[in-house]
Amino acid sequence: MLNPKLIEQFFGAASIQRWNDYPRMVELVELDKQAHKFIIAYFIARMESKESIDMRSLIEAGIFEFLRRVVVTDIRPDVFRKALQKKEKEINTWVLSQLYDSLSDIENGAFYKRFETYISDSSMYKKERFILKAASYMATRWEFSIVYQTSQFLNNIDRVKEAVEEEIEDYYELISVRKMAMNKKISKIIDLSGRLRFQKRWAQTPRIPETSVLGHMLIVAILGYFYSLSAKACDQRLVNNFFCALFHDFPEALTRDIISPVKYSVSGLDDIISEFEIKMIEEEILPYLPEGLVKEFKYLLGLYGDNQK
Repeated sequence: MLNPKLIEQFFGAASIQRWNDYPRMVELVELDKQAHKFIIAYFIARMESKESIDMRSLIEAGIFEFLRRVVVTDIRPDVFRKALQKKEKEINTWVLSQLYDSLSDIENGAFYKRFETYISDSSMYKKERFILKAASYMATRWEFSIVYQTSQFLNNIDRVKEAVEEEIEDYYELISVRKMAMNKKISKIIDLSGRLRFQKRWAQTPRIPETSVLGHMLIVAILGYFYSLSAKACDQRLVNNFFCALFHDFPEALTRDIISPVKYSVSGLDDIISEFEIKMIEEEILPYLPEGLVKEFKYLLGLYGDNQK
């Protein structure tokens, strides 16, 4: 059973504001950034050589990074990186102490042990770390395009813009990053997923903390992953469960969030909505995926078999 404190920590990320020293036209929060990062990481990993990426390791490394970020939320990322250069051991010890009670019961402590190893040994999940770092950058770059619109009057904003644009060169060895930078078809998918942060759950039922559809998708994916660990699922099932959950509301980027009481208020309405979602997926999502990824992504969206449901 998960410690309730851990669930609160994940949901608490919905209250952690990003870019809060700049004017923003919309709220940008850590939970949404992490969700967007995971989605981008999936596409980066699947567009690389499949043999070189362990998807379960990618998921766990992403969760580890998310957990550490929740703990050090008050430290600006660039300041945090500098602090790690001089106080990495001390900071990691503090992070571990803050998360021990929340994580120690998962897999009888094995998950916590892997987390402990991960933050002390930079060679663990090395390729997956690099992909997550690239995905984090791409998600930040997407956010900054919003921030820049309302911050052009600030005297240092162009310097920040230049630094953000220059960093992309660090990840050019990844084919997907090059394609995203050139605004190729995959960029449309990244943009669609990012826009899910603008849709709040639920429109007619305020929640505390307020969460977006994008953030909700990640919460479901992480909780599903922990459940899969407790069920002793095999690696492939762990991966499938996580990414099916991560993308389970992805079509709402095209149709908007429709709560269940509305879907089932009129007999047959849910079928009409499902048919429309499938049509939109086939027209607005699948054509923009790399050809070799279409079958797998349809599976993640639940589009398989004769009835495509």
